[in-house]
Amino acid sequence: MIQLLLKEVEGIGCAVEVEGDKLKLLDPRPLTTDMKNQLREHKTEILELFKREELAKKRGWIAFPYGGGYEKQISRNTSVFIFLEDDGTYTVWRATWFEGAAPAKESTIVERVDFETAFERANNYVQWFQKKG
Repeated sequence: MIQLLLKEVEGIGCAVEVEGDKLKLLDPRPLTTDMKNQLREHKTEILELFKREELAKKRGWIAFPYGGGYEKQISRNTSVFIFLEDDGTYTVWRATWFEGAAPAKESTIVERVDFETAFERANNYVQWFQKKG
C-alpha cells in the first residue's frame, strides 16, 4: 500500500509533498532505486491521497498522516472517525466519551467502502447530528 511506502520514505528522513501535479521530496535523504521507482509507479495514487487530505481539511476534518484516518469533533464529547482498513477500504464510526479512556458509546456508520462513499456518509452524519442538536 502507498501508505506503507510513504511511511518507509519518512522513516529514513525524507518527506513527500505535492507541488501542483508533482511529488516533491523534502529534506531528501538518499532513497533506494526501488523506493524511487515505487514513488513514480504510484504517483497518481499519492497525488489522489494528498487531494483527499486537502479536501478533508477544508471540510473541518483532522487528517492523520498518509490517509490513515480522519477525525471530526462534532460535540464536546463526540467525534466521527474515518479509518483506513488493511484491505484499502474505509470504515466510518462515531464515539462518545464521558469519563475514562474508553468510549461510553460507539456506533458504526458504514464499513469497508471506498473513500468517496465513506467521506460522503461521514459528512452526512455530521450534518444530521448538527441539525439534531
